[in-house]
Amino acid sequence: MDTRSNWHGRKVLITGASGFIGRHLVEQALQAGAIVTTLSRSPANISGVSAHQILDIGDRESVRQAVKKLQPAAILHAASGGITEKAEFSEMLRSNALGTDNVLSAAVAVSEPVSVVMAGSGYEYAAQPRPLSEDDPVFPTSPYGISKAAATFCAANYARRMPITVLRIFNVYGPGERLPRLLPYIVQCAKLGNTAELTACEQIRDFVYVSDVASLFWQALESPPNDGRLRILNIGSGSARPLKAFVCTITRALERQGLKVQVSFGARPYQPGEPMYYAADTRRLQSTLGRLQFKTHDAGIRETLEARV
Repeated sequence: MDTRSNWHGRKVLITGASGFIGRHLVEQALQAGAIVTTLSRSPANISGVSAHQILDIGDRESVRQAVKKLQPAAILHAASGGITEKAEFSEMLRSNALGTDNVLSAAVAVSEPVSVVMAGSGYEYAAQPRPLSEDDPVFPTSPYGISKAAATFCAANYARRMPITVLRIFNVYGPGERLPRLLPYIVQCAKLGNTAELTACEQIRDFVYVSDVASLFWQALESPPNDGRLRILNIGSGSARPLKAFVCTITRALERQGLKVQVSFGARPYQPGEPMYYAADTRRLQSTLGRLQFKTHDAGIRETLEARV
């Protein structure tokens, strides 16, 4: 059953609406018939949204006023800074940690209880040479991971007063990705006739299609935690494999569309501090939300290319 239908006619606030995952959350909310208000740093340009407010999520009073005016039944908090764009550490803390505190502080003041699902990151964990579980140590080593871990700790402070779920997201792909992410980079090289210069791509990754990730927000919203504690769920398909296999799936899909791309594996060094194994242990996700099905890479990449090429 599609649990999104349960939100027909109900007010939902979505932050980060102009972002990669945020746009898919908005589209799914509108398909469900929810009354959608969005917050983001730039225009979302999605028809059907009842109201869109451009604001700095680090501005506490602006966030408070927006939430107070809407009085939402649920908040999908996908706003996040520093994922792909270059940002100073202080700005990441302001956007991710302070911004989260601003959203949750405003949500506590809503007259009716608000359910919250927010985007976390697998980079909050200490790196391990195996799938990462929710019980693994939180010891981020990147500025982005530190800022997202701080956001999660903020959420824990509010979880006694309203149900909050943090979805720790690992690798996502799909329509709406922007450079310099891997898939759009390879597509750009194919269009321009350039060689795609990559690492040796021996890293282990588990890519999940973006609409599947967005759907998990709704499933988590439909079965909120009721024990007064923050709930954390790691997001992945449970099918980790070498990054090179994912790249080859992309190149084969491009060839089927008449675009051939030359890939030079090993042309670039691995990034300092880049984890060689970065994938989620999904047992808690499956036991909490039920048996989940994810789009195959072949199908997901084909749909992504159809949206881009």
